[in-house]
Amino acid sequence: MYAAAEVDASDATAGIDEFCRGAVDARGEMREPLAQSSTAYMAFIRERFARLSKGGGEWPDLALSTKIKRMRARFNRDMVRSTGYSEGGGETFAPTGVRGRLLRPYGAKVKALAKSNPALTRGQLLAQVAASTHFDILRDTDLLFNSVTQGAPGHLEQELEDGVRTGTNVPYGRFHQAPTIPGRPPVREILVVPDATTLDRIKDFIVGGILAVRRRIFGS
Repeated sequence: MYAAAEVDASDATAGIDEFCRGAVDARGEMREPLAQSSTAYMAFIRERFARLSKGGGEWPDLALSTKIKRMRARFNRDMVRSTGYSEGGGETFAPTGVRGRLLRPYGAKVKALAKSNPALTRGQLLAQVAASTHFDILRDTDLLFNSVTQGAPGHLEQELEDGVRTGTNVPYGRFHQAPTIPGRPPVREILVVPDATTLDRIKDFIVGGILAVRRRIFGS
């Protein structure tokens, strides 16, 4: 013979039903905790981006060809801004004195290298100087970096039924996050799992929101 006991679960199920009905209406109450969580996460991402862009971390350095392009682009921007002249056809249409002034700090490096290595061509000099010059990674225009700041152009912030989606809408960001062609460009993850400190902050925000909903429903 089996031993059995009858349990009246009506009170328990009634409480569950009440909580579920109240939880359905809790999306508005959870909006602030989710926004706080998103802010904490993006602050972590922005700090990490700023740190890794300085080099020496897990992000690969810029290719030499990219550094040379940066040098030329920066030279052209400075030249146009200061004189209206621009570089074209491999030659610079600007007075020698102006050109030398705008090439700083590159000019001094090129001159010193040329003096000690007279056999090097202009292209070789430029390549060697570029290789030894620091350029912040993924910070040429700062479009991508700024997009990981809430409210900035290119930032993504989208409410979902069960959470929030946050990140960047800058198109080329995804190619650094997960290149479609291996190694082109090198992987430089922008959105990653947060560190323990940030995770704890996010948990505090979410748990606090859930407890607030519970207090509203049950009154304690």
